[in-house]
Amino acid sequence: MHRFFITERDLKNDVALLSPEDTRHARDVLRLDAGDHIVLVIPDGPQYVAQITLVGPSRMAAQILREQTCAPEPPVKITLYQGIPKGDKMDMAVQKCTELGIHKIVPVFCRRTVIRWDETKCRERQQRWQRIAKEAARQSRRGSYPQVAFPVEFERTVTGLDVTLADKETLGLVPWEQERRHGVKQILKSHKHVKNILLWIGPEGGLDPSEVAMVTRAGGLPVSLGPRILRSETAGLVVVAILLYEFGDLGEGYME
Repeated sequence: MHRFFITERDLKNDVALLSPEDTRHARDVLRLDAGDHIVLVIPDGPQYVAQITLVGPSRMAAQILREQTCAPEPPVKITLYQGIPKGDKMDMAVQKCTELGIHKIVPVFCRRTVIRWDETKCRERQQRWQRIAKEAARQSRRGSYPQVAFPVEFERTVTGLDVTLADKETLGLVPWEQERRHGVKQILKSHKHVKNILLWIGPEGGLDPSEVAMVTRAGGLPVSLGPRILRSETAGLVVVAILLYEFGDLGEGYME
């Protein structure tokens, strides 16, 4: 069955209304009609099997039939501070990290970021990436979807970071090609009980040493991913996969 995210405001007296955007997708792309069954998910809440009862020009209504077990979200929450790469490479980073189970994505203008946008363009990009994240979460059967934040300058990501990382359940990691001593595997062995992980990935050319220094001064740890250099859009999803394998539910069995 096709899945759609709704909010608690969309549900009243066991009848749910799909958003105009989801209504167009369900009606015009998926060709769903009255009588068809769908799955409705309230992010971080319950999940329902419902039957479409009305297809209007802008909204689709569905009657709740029963509640359904929802796949759990990862036990560790990962926030990715992703240096914005050129072109549409950010699209892939958002999509794939969402599929893996990331909690939040913050696009970042780093010192080596080539592109710069005004506020209007930033808002358009944020909305685009949020749509990509929501669709990726829907297709991968997640019970929630990550927030994609408004793009920020790098310095904003380290504001108050020393206080955040003082919490022993929070870990900050900076994969950096110039780090030689500490591999990510080694670091993770000594941090077995974290619940929140902050992760910085640079754009093309990587993070500037001064940016790495800002994070490390606040308590973040530079780590090596090994001898090979990964692309910006690849590095984030590789580290997220490693972290969710080590701390989360990636690679485990799952009973519905």
